[in-house]
Amino acid sequence: MKTRKQLSKYLLFLLACSGSYAQNFSDEEPGLIGSYADETEAGTGQAQSVGDAPAVATVISAKDIKRMGATNLDQVLESVPGLHVSLSSNNLSPVYSIRGIQTDKNPQVLMLMNGVPMTELFLGDRGARSTLPINSIERVEVLRGPGSTVYGADAFAGVINVITKTGKNINGIEIGASAGSFNSQQGWVLMGAQRAGWDFYFSIEASSTDGDDDREVHIDSQTAFDSALAGLGIPAASTAPDQLHTDKDRVDIHLQAANENWTLRAWNWSQKGGNGPGIASALDSSGEGKANNYMLDTSYQYESKFYKNKLRLSYTEHNGKIKSTLFPNDTALPIGTDGNLDINNPIALVGFPDGFIGNPEVEEKHYRLDFSSFYSGFDKHLFRVAAGSSYEELNAKEKKNFGPGVLDENSITLPPIGASIDGTLTNVTNTANIFIPDKDRTIYYASLQDQWNFSPDWTLTLGVRHDDYSDFGSTTNPRAALVWKTGQNLTTKLLYGRAFRAPSFAELFTVNNPIVEGNRSLDPEVINTYELVFGYENHDNLHATVNIFYYEIDDLIEFATEPGQTSSMAQNIGEQEGRGLELEGGWNITDTFAISGNYAYQTTEDKHGDPTPNAPENQVYLEAVWQFKTDWFASTQGSWIGDRKRSRNDNRDDIDDYTLLNLTAGCQCFSRLNMSISVKNIFDKNNYEPSPYEVQPAYPGDYPLEGRSFIFSAIYTFKL
Repeated sequence: MKTRKQLSKYLLFLLACSGSYAQNFSDEEPGLIGSYADETEAGTGQAQSVGDAPAVATVISAKDIKRMGATNLDQVLESVPGLHVSLSSNNLSPVYSIRGIQTDKNPQVLMLMNGVPMTELFLGDRGARSTLPINSIERVEVLRGPGSTVYGADAFAGVINVITKTGKNINGIEIGASAGSFNSQQGWVLMGAQRAGWDFYFSIEASSTDGDDDREVHIDSQTAFDSALAGLGIPAASTAPDQLHTDKDRVDIHLQAANENWTLRAWNWSQKGGNGPGIASALDSSGEGKANNYMLDTSYQYESKFYKNKLRLSYTEHNGKIKSTLFPNDTALPIGTDGNLDINNPIALVGFPDGFIGNPEVEEKHYRLDFSSFYSGFDKHLFRVAAGSSYEELNAKEKKNFGPGVLDENSITLPPIGASIDGTLTNVTNTANIFIPDKDRTIYYASLQDQWNFSPDWTLTLGVRHDDYSDFGSTTNPRAALVWKTGQNLTTKLLYGRAFRAPSFAELFTVNNPIVEGNRSLDPEVINTYELVFGYENHDNLHATVNIFYYEIDDLIEFATEPGQTSSMAQNIGEQEGRGLELEGGWNITDTFAISGNYAYQTTEDKHGDPTPNAPENQVYLEAVWQFKTDWFASTQGSWIGDRKRSRNDNRDDIDDYTLLNLTAGCQCFSRLNMSISVKNIFDKNNYEPSPYEVQPAYPGDYPLEGRSFIFSAIYTFKL
């Protein structure tokens, strides 16, 4: 744990030269990147500078990303103050912890691709997607705080909008490749052109990695069963100790055509790879998860003297398939009357020589129609009216060798001990025995916003949005923001916002699960946030921001066990209160050297007065960039994650703090060739992200992060 004296030193240093962005210095583009002058749509739905936006926003450009040496989106997001990337028990998919709001499935953060939601119905998160590649990203906009007045559901703790490149950004062809540790390889082609008033863009990016073999698990859920059954003479079946299975193969494809009025986009992202710690927290070397995302997005924009109208039609499809051996070959498990795992009331001990196997599939289709209009015909007012609708459906499939319809008292006689079930799978699709029935959801919304510039130095933004859901009802979310140009270089903001998180289909409709079950009576989660922001910018040389926030969360959805029940039901029983501050900025010390960084502090507690678990109370991020020759640069990034607490019922040792140091160096070695080398975790520290309390009995350890790694990249560009 860091002492108060050490934290004070960090704080004093950051006040002198704080920031949150990698810098980019060249003859063509001097000065600070990521300043208040950057434009964002995160606050109002229309581009305006970060300083003027009625929100707390961060913009990270493609050039910033390259300076960081980032190879994926998660590494980029770690530079944002108050945002920490942790790991979910769901295939180690990323958890974007913002201001202490952190849950295992992380549905409280809305991610957009060019403004289109990527949220999946099943868990309410972004699925088992490990991360996104970065070569097609033009910029990333991050809104910290509520955004439901503009974006609707799940813009709860924050919004991440990934904006992809256009033909203008490339204007030629870029061919790139990288290779490095863990047998990691990546290749990409980006193409852009402008013809006859149209802007065309195409990219394809493929990558693969074996994962770090040293990310080892010593005890898993099967270990616990082995220990309990050892007295019966049943051999141990656990494969622990063994590595987390983090091998991945990915393909990312983007296509865009746009002119003055029309924008047409298509996107496909696919991944296959290992199941991390295992779906049931038992290591699964043969398991594999596959995910496919498709997005089609068409928009028409028309502007007149006072109006700026946009009509958008989008289609998103999420397909997820899991081949999983929940418990390994030769396991023996207590089985209940419904054929599921049942520790409390088993009727038999059943052997599974081929493993306890479940192969679920989920297919989702999302259809969205959105209309927005800005009207500037009134003096000093800018109105935004928006309305839209969406239809979303989930269809599930499942094959397994356990559970109702496969193993229950009505279908098979189970002796008290010694029954054996082989690996023959039963298809329970389109039956009452599946893990979730086919469901759909219809949403209608309308919103109104006014930006009133009632004085040359004052702007008041008021907004409200109403959403109506076919499955749980309606919700209304207002916002208010007062922005004051306090001085030539100083801006003050006073912000209030209310946001909601819609219950996921898993929370509403899960059935036939021995651990959890859905609850169709759930209400949405609600947060009210208050913020006071001071922003300072001195031309291109110095930028600093101080943000103080407070929030209250009601109706958090948690799974709780009722008296006499063995499974947990989703219920609106959680409450959370949080407060903290974020410092950020950057200092362009000379034309060739800059330093940046940020510090974030938060303290949160639940209704029992206990600190909310797993999220860091203190975060520090520092970066320095040196353009030591015209065509050469070096950058280093350091981060410290500290003071993460366990759940009130979790008796494990405290979560260790950790420090991470990275280094990147690169050059434009020839007129069209760029090369760089990056080292991540230079000192090869053993760092961990906490496994949640919910899986702790089955998986008592935390999730190890990657050790030291090297990656070399080369990019060749030429004009068409």
